Amino acid sequence: MGTVANTTLRRFAVSGLFIASLTTLGAWFVVKPVRALLPNSMGMVCPNAQICAESDAQTAEAQALYDEAFAFVSLHVGKLKSTPKVVFCHTDACADTFGLG
Repeated sequence: MGTVANTTLRRFAVSGLFIASLTTLGAWFVVKPVRALLPNSMGMVCPNAQICAESDAQTAEAQALYDEAFAFVSLHVGKLKSTPKVVFCHTDACADTFGLG
């Protein structure tokens, strides 16, 4: 009886892992904003934990925009508890990749 229970448990675990994997892959390909969790895997350049841009040439501009926006929000709205991650897209193709187009 124990062997049958172990086999059933093992099948349940394997099925659960398979379903979890499919769900994750499905979300990655269908729900484009999920891609913002790992923008560097989509070809973005991320010089730090807060900023990602399409190319190295755009990271300085992205950093300046981020710093300006962060200062504005801190002054007019209030201090942020954490620093948000931002993906900067200059082209429509990049925006489409993240579901923003």
